[in-house]
Amino acid sequence: MEWVNLNETIEKYFGPFCDDKVRNDFMRAALVDIKSFEKTDKEWIISTYNSIFGKKSRIISAAVNKKYNTVLKAFSRDELEKAMKAAKQDDFHKNSNYKYCTLEYFSRVDQVDKWLNAFTETKKEQFVLPKFNIKQ
Repeated sequence: MEWVNLNETIEKYFGPFCDDKVRNDFMRAALVDIKSFEKTDKEWIISTYNSIFGKKSRIISAAVNKKYNTVLKAFSRDELEKAMKAAKQDDFHKNSNYKYCTLEYFSRVDQVDKWLNAFTETKKEQFVLPKFNIKQ
């Protein structure tokens, strides 16, 4: 991985006094920092699910996590979130207080696909003013 900005900064502040070992330590530390800031798929799925359905789930089992890896290969994070929001709008799920909307439920590719296509956006028809017969 090329770290152009970091290399320039090290060169600017340390110049020739920075040997390769120190430079590599800086690179390694920067990589660790970047990884700590990014949310993993697992954390993102749990936080998105909890915010949409008002639940307090904290973990995903290993088996369900493997299923989500498959889902995220076929669908983006945005599509998964849209599918969850579409399922939340369904009357059956509303009446059952989202009892069946579990983390495992959305780990199935067929369910994500079903809910993505459940509520297609319809175009709103523009109002057309009726023509009146006006005598002049």
